[in-house]
Amino acid sequence: CFCIGGFQVSSQNSLYYSKSRDVLSGMASLASIADDLDSTVNAIMDSAVSTFITRTQMRFDAGEGFYSWRGLRYFLYEYEFGKSIENNIQKVDWNLFTRVEKERITIEHILPQTPTKWYWRNAFRAYSAEEIKLLSASLGNLLPLSQSINASLQNDSFPDKRNPSTVGRRGYINGSHSEIEVAQETDWTAQNILDRGISLLGFMESRWDIAFTEEQKSELLHVSFVNYGRDEPPELPEAEIAPPDDNQSSAMRELSDVQSRRLDFWNKFVDYCKANGRGNDIAVRKAGYANWYDIPIGSPDYQIFLQLYRQDTLRIGLYVYRSADFERLESRKDDIKEVYGSELEWYTSRTKSTAKRILHSIEADIYNPNLYQQHFDWLIEQHDKLLHALDAIDSISSGR
Repeated sequence: CFCIGGFQVSSQNSLYYSKSRDVLSGMASLASIADDLDSTVNAIMDSAVSTFITRTQMRFDAGEGFYSWRGLRYFLYEYEFGKSIENNIQKVDWNLFTRVEKERITIEHILPQTPTKWYWRNAFRAYSAEEIKLLSASLGNLLPLSQSINASLQNDSFPDKRNPSTVGRRGYINGSHSEIEVAQETDWTAQNILDRGISLLGFMESRWDIAFTEEQKSELLHVSFVNYGRDEPPELPEAEIAPPDDNQSSAMRELSDVQSRRLDFWNKFVDYCKANGRGNDIAVRKAGYANWYDIPIGSPDYQIFLQLYRQDTLRIGLYVYRSADFERLESRKDDIKEVYGSELEWYTSRTKSTAKRILHSIEADIYNPNLYQQHFDWLIEQHDKLLHALDAIDSISSGR
């Protein structure tokens, strides 16, 4: 509650000092105080979760994501401690997480914050600079390891971080339980970051007795776009890629032309929605540089997203969090099509992906400003039709 809600450790201390005196005087039992503490925590848990989500959004808006969460070091320690219990051997203790000297535990971005080497730029070539920034700062990409290892690995490729070829260098495979767990992967991909983030939130739920909805998990991790689908560009030629100099690094931080056009599109879309009374149900998020725009619809099982696919395809989709929920919808796909009024694409997700997407795409000259209103009207209309179909066919899940 303190870690996720940001409450002060002195919260309600006067009240419980008084209750402590009651225990000493025999006016109250320890059991009654414990019950009272449980009731207090349970009463504020929903507020704590809501605060956690809001503050996480602020951290991502600031460009730091989970990396700047004050509770991160303690949470990752608890995860490591849990692994030490499972494996019956302790590799690091809490002192290493709190020391200020050189050998203390630091937090590593597995995918570097500014990937410059060929391995990372090639592995994540399908993602925009803004998406890579979100992936790097997401919970599943953060790993505790000693500062000496952190400094030596830095921007190395994942295979070199995992098990360095240089004699005398330690890698993940020789580190803590958390590092060894990550070292079981051959490569590090966007899907790995999403999957590990979901796993860590699952641990948080069981360890701290919290219940997140699938929508809340998606909001916290900020990388649901991994399952939205995209073209895989050809591999980058290794010989032609060199680490950027200072001028190149500065240029990399600037918005690309396509990012600028996306931002312009979404900004105008949000303004258009608000001007037409749709600011409270569709345009509930700020515009961004990504090619997608999420729309929560109050369901624990799925959310709607809008997407600018390539430069010639406008898309609306349903992001379904679990395979079981997708199968439930799939069993009614003919009914959904009838109410929605258009054909939907059901089978474009990766086979092994837990989350699934259902799509409707049309050809469009996306970035033609003269057609913006036409595009906006189509997205709003299809949003309403899809929501109506879900309410009619899957009303149990829709929460409406």
